[in-house]
Amino acid sequence: MKLPVLLIVVFFAFSCKEKEWDEEMTYRQDNKTSRPILMDVNYKEQKLTVWKNENGDYLLDEDIKLYKNEVQELGPHTGLEKSKIIDWDQTSQVNITLWPSTSIKFKVDPSFSGSEKQPIYQALNHWKTKTNINFTEVGSNEKIYFRKVSSGCQASLGYPGNNGINTVDISPTCDVQSVTHEIGHVMGMIHEHQRINRNTYISLKPETFDFLRNNYASIYTLLIANLQKEQSNLEDPFPFDMGSVMMYGSYPRNNIPLQNDLISRNLPLFKKKMGAW
Repeated sequence: MKLPVLLIVVFFAFSCKEKEWDEEMTYRQDNKTSRPILMDVNYKEQKLTVWKNENGDYLLDEDIKLYKNEVQELGPHTGLEKSKIIDWDQTSQVNITLWPSTSIKFKVDPSFSGSEKQPIYQALNHWKTKTNINFTEVGSNEKIYFRKVSSGCQASLGYPGNNGINTVDISPTCDVQSVTHEIGHVMGMIHEHQRINRNTYISLKPETFDFLRNNYASIYTLLIANLQKEQSNLEDPFPFDMGSVMMYGSYPRNNIPLQNDLISRNLPLFKKKMGAW
């Protein structure tokens, strides 16, 4: 296997489940925030379809930021709105650069209060105790910067290069589990439910997406984009883990009206393959 030593531990399974269907990007129908634009871009020599938000960030799925200096816009994306959108098994190729060292320097935005910093430190400690990665807090020359923002939990994917910084956006809604998840992206991990082998372990329910397309058209495109498979340039010999911190739950957690509606109708987005619907 041609991976640096970092990968020996980086793809382990955390014993907690990701913040099921996170975040302000999964819009409530009464949300007044500007909606992102679906864009086609070239990124690290691969064509991707991503979201460009009002801050000019390019987002793969809902919480992975692309490094802007490696993005070339190709124009607004139109194909996903057409009939093939229901094909959640479309696959995107994602190129990830791994960290060259297990010793990583980080800095925390000084505008965080003491209590607001705690989820960050607890998440970093979770990684330190379960992997061989050593995080050291510094005042300058950091490679990871935890930035205070008003909404969302987002991070860039993988190593930012010799002169770059991986900025992790942390808002008041980001708990320890959320920050642990975002650090996973920093280390180079994609979402568990979007791994290329996921169809062996989970089944997506067509009836759910028929219902969403007809009744929640405003967020249907986003949901589909967040479920499509991703193939990275890295070798991935590790088993699929339903309990991984990188795994989403089968119902939207932060969109409570939608969550309740789907639960009442027994319409999960996906379930374990071996289980009955």
